[in-house]
Amino acid sequence: HRVCPKSPVQCTNDGCLYIGPREHIKAHEENCAFQPFRCHECHEVVEQRDFEHHLFNSCPEAKECCVTCQQVLHRREREAHSKVCPEEILHCAVEGCGFKQRRASFETHLLDPAVMARHIVLMAECLQTLKTDQQDKDLRLQRLEAEVSMLQKENTMLLNTQTKMVAQLEKAQSLSNAKAPHRPLVPTVPWTEFHG
Repeated sequence: HRVCPKSPVQCTNDGCLYIGPREHIKAHEENCAFQPFRCHECHEVVEQRDFEHHLFNSCPEAKECCVTCQQVLHRREREAHSKVCPEEILHCAVEGCGFKQRRASFETHLLDPAVMARHIVLMAECLQTLKTDQQDKDLRLQRLEAEVSMLQKENTMLLNTQTKMVAQLEKAQSLSNAKAPHRPLVPTVPWTEFHG
C-alpha cells in the first residue's frame, strides 16, 4: 500500500496542509506556495508565496533606480545614496535665503562671496529677531511673576481674615453658652404632689 499511486500523501513543505494522491504530490510540491525558494539576488531562502514581496520590498541586493538621478543601485545602498545624490534639490539652510539647487552645483552657492555677505546680513537679522522675541518673553514672564505674587498676598490676607472670623465666632458661641440659664437634667416634682 506504501507505493500505491492513489494513496493519500501529505506535502512535505513546512506549513502546507495539502494531502493528495501520491501520483500528484511531486507536481504539487514543485508549485506549492510553501516551497522553499532561494532568492537569486541575495541568496536568502524564502517561501515561494513570499518571494515577490521579498524581491520588490525587502531584498537588500535587489536593483532599483534612483528616482532623482536615475542611477541603478542595490536597495541596501538607497539611504547612503540619498545623502550624496548629485541631482537631489537642496535648500539653503540660512533663514530668509530661499535658494535651492541641485547638490552637484550647490557648493558654488555657499562659496560665492556675494552670497556669503548676504547670509551674514540674514543671520544678523535672525539673531536680532530672536533677541527681540526673548525680551518679549522675559517681560511677559516678569508680569506673570508679579501677578502670581499679588495673588499670593491676597490669598494670605483672605486666610488671615477667615481665621479671625472663625475665632470671633467661636468666642461669641462660648459667651452665648455661658449666659444661657442652667437647666437641670432631672425634672423636679412639686412637693404638693406628695402631700396633697
